[in-house]
Parts: sequence; C-alpha cells; structure tokens
Amino acid sequence: MFSSEYRKVKGIVDKTRREYYLKGWEVSDWHQEGMLIFYQLIQEYPGLKDSQNLYGFFKVRFRNYIKDKLRQQASQKRTFDRMQHEEIGDLSHCLRSPGLLQDDLLTLRDGLRSYYDQLSPTQQANYMKLIRGERFKGRQEMVKALREVLKDFR
Repeated sequence: MFSSEYRKVKGIVDKTRREYYLKGWEVSDWHQEGMLIFYQLIQEYPGLKDSQNLYGFFKVRFRNYIKDKLRQQASQKRTFDRMQHEEIGDLSHCLRSPGLLQDDLLTLRDGLRSYYDQLSPTQQANYMKLIRGERFKGRQEMVKALREVLKDFR
C-alpha cells in the first residue's frame, strides 16, 4: 500500500538526487529519506493522499529537507576549515576516515617501496605474484618477511 503510494512521488526524489549532491549518500539513502518525508507528510495531512496537491507539497518539503542536509554538511566543513592548524595526530579523533590516515598511508607505501627495492629481480617477480594472489615457491617466507615490515600497521 505505502510503496505503491510512494511510487507516485519517486520521480521527484530521483530528479532531486540528480540536482543535488550529498556526500556519503547512495541511491537507497535518497529513497529512504524520501519515504520518510512522504510518510510524515501523509501523517500530517491525510487528505493529501488522493489530491493533486500531494506532488507539490512533497516536492517542497523534500527539497527543503535536502537543502537543510546540504547546509549541515557545509557547516561541518566550515567547522573543520576554521580549526587552528594543529598536529594531525591531535586532530585524528575529529576526522572520520574509513581507512588509514594520509600519514599512515604514506608511511605504509614508503615501507613497501623500500622492501621491494631491496629484493633481487627474482624476488621482485615473486613479490608481484604475491600481490596478485598467485602461488610460488617461497611464498610463506616472503609473507613472514612482509609481516615483519608491516608489523606497525596491524
């Protein structure tokens, strides 16, 4: 019942998604928020369900909601821009990062590059096989050596 009603305004959500970019939002997030706004609108104005005004009301409310989200993201960005310049280690708790921080990533790449440079040409070929997931003689020894090089990144 609800999904068939939501399909009527789904195009508004898709068009708004093409017009605005919200960092970290996927298509499913847009539709989930659209359903939430649609549900709230129907709860607040039950007479709109069969009315032509439904599209206009939903479009205005959904776009205002998205603009609020954009303002929140911009405000968060400005907060980081206004912070005093401090050591990155002091700010690392403030930054959300799905993986390694930039300085850790640079240290990791430098360690791997120096490890690769010290290998003989045959061992370098085996290293590339290891990276590709292939098997070769001496693989376990190379994995142990790499673990020693990468022990700080566990």
